Amino acid sequence: MSLDLVPISELDAVNEMLTSIGGSPLSSLEDITELEDATIARQLLHNISRELQSEGWHFNTEPEENLVPDIVDGDIDLPGNTLGCDTTGTSCALNVTIRGTKLYDLENHTFDFSAYTSGIEVELIVFLEWTDLPEYARRYIYIRAGRKFQKKMLASTELESMTEEDEIRAFANFKNRESQNADHNILTNTQVQAAWFRI
Repeated sequence: MSLDLVPISELDAVNEMLTSIGGSPLSSLEDITELEDATIARQLLHNISRELQSEGWHFNTEPEENLVPDIVDGDIDLPGNTLGCDTTGTSCALNVTIRGTKLYDLENHTFDFSAYTSGIEVELIVFLEWTDLPEYARRYIYIRAGRKFQKKMLASTELESMTEEDEIRAFANFKNRESQNADHNILTNTQVQAAWFRI
């Protein structure tokens, strides 16, 4: 009988973190707010995921999005899960940033993009929910979160050293899979050079 391999679930990740401090695993995440350790573990998992995704990787980058300004006030509202945004393609000369939930023109000091009726071409870095993450990202996130959780809850140098190697290996695998999936050449592509040497 063959076993179907499925990506690690959020529940599995939280349970791995709980068992690392000798806690009991959960049967579901529905009543997690009643358990302090489990709540801390899940929040830390989310924080580490957001921290990693904020850097912008192949799996959470939308390279060719066209954002059209509002026909009334010219504002461009960004998607709610936007972590980063920069102009690209024919719009790359525009100097923009994120202000609140909107795109902001730094050169002209305005939110008004009404002159760009056909839209502005951008690259978006977006936050993905756990179920949308690739397995290699899930693994690195929960291992890193687990080490931090273990340190926070137990403050044990011995236990921390036992999982630090796991985190290093998981991050090496993460970077390798990212490079493969993006079809980047580390010798010629500045984007992958910057991503590869992140610590």
